[in-house]
Amino acid sequence: MRVRGGRWLALGAVAALAATTAGCSDEPSSAGVAHVESTAPHERPTDEESAAGAQLMTHVALELYDPIAEAAGDGNVAFSPVSIGVTLGMVRAGAEGDSADQLDEFFGGADPDTLHRSLGGATAALEDLAGPVPMADGDMGEIELTNANALWGQSGVTWKPSFLDQLRLGYDASMWTADYQRDPGRARAEINDWVAEHTREHITELLPDGSIDTDTRLVLTNAVFFKAPWPEPLDERPKDLPFTTASGKTVEAPAMTTSGTYRYLVGPGWQAATVPYAGGKLAMTFMVPEEGALAAFEDELDDDLLHQILTGGDPDTAVALAIPRFDLDQRSPVGKALREVGVTAPFTTRTNFEPMTTDPQAQPLRLDDVLHQATVTVDENGTEAAAATGAVFTTVGGAITEHELTIDRPFLFAIHDLEDGTPLFLGRVTDPTVP
Repeated sequence: MRVRGGRWLALGAVAALAATTAGCSDEPSSAGVAHVESTAPHERPTDEESAAGAQLMTHVALELYDPIAEAAGDGNVAFSPVSIGVTLGMVRAGAEGDSADQLDEFFGGADPDTLHRSLGGATAALEDLAGPVPMADGDMGEIELTNANALWGQSGVTWKPSFLDQLRLGYDASMWTADYQRDPGRARAEINDWVAEHTREHITELLPDGSIDTDTRLVLTNAVFFKAPWPEPLDERPKDLPFTTASGKTVEAPAMTTSGTYRYLVGPGWQAATVPYAGGKLAMTFMVPEEGALAAFEDELDDDLLHQILTGGDPDTAVALAIPRFDLDQRSPVGKALREVGVTAPFTTRTNFEPMTTDPQAQPLRLDDVLHQATVTVDENGTEAAAATGAVFTTVGGAITEHELTIDRPFLFAIHDLEDGTPLFLGRVTDPTVP
């Protein structure tokens, strides 16, 4: 089943879920599944809520970076704090007890009464940055930035209206039905098709074989797609760039070059340069530790430093950049990472998700896993990136200066807006020749 009638929003939340619930009317979709939508009004978040959401996404980025990078060893890393943050926000909307407390701590002690509006505000602010943008040659380009949320609940289960209302209020989300009990394979295919459509076919199997079975009762999904051109194409580097990987191996990486005035920041043992996309509202920042200093920089990186790097620096610094092309396709073990940072109760509870439903067909309900995949392609024309997250629930029981920055060693990158520094994507490239 492919949900084709939904709205495309520039990082606004569109949700699809599957379930039957009191207080909500079912409308058959074109695919014949029941659609359940809360009647609660959705109001656009305020600027203050959006700024608070940007801080939350930065915190999510740094909470998860260490365990995800550790799992990757010397390999590349790419994930979307926005996609994961929104999905876990939806999980929090249906949690209580120890699960709620641990998720609140994961979000940096955020007030649960304002959490959902803040996370939704971050995506709404990013939504405003999509659309036509001027190019350096006078033509018009396009920033594409879309976000979709979907919940798929077991058909026949009664889901609490208060839970659906919270998803509508915070994430503009609604629900579709799936039948995991009778045909888990078809349910998995339906969800994967939805993700594929909303990531422009970049992520076609978020839920791998075996991730859904007859005990599955609910899957919360988020999908993000981003595409942006540079103001003008970067120059192709005549020769491949010798790049020293994290393991000390030297590879030849196709690369491109650019020079101009960019945001530039230098710290102890690292440099950072920010290259805006067309329109000047979104950018990619390259964080480049000195040779052999990757681990030290990653240890130093915290919420404040990342925010400083993504929003600070001298914007009028003359910089000559050599940038390797890279094309990443990474799965991140977010469920394992959450447990490593102390979010364990959602995976073991028998009662903490009763705010979602008390229906005995679904309870006891617990979080089984959080799956995440991200793709990021950077070349001379711009960047194309996609990410998707699935939370699977089961029953169980200054002055102008001159600088050169040749990125010939492992580096971190972030795709973000320039005003608030909301990290849409965060990653690490230790070998640009490996996907």
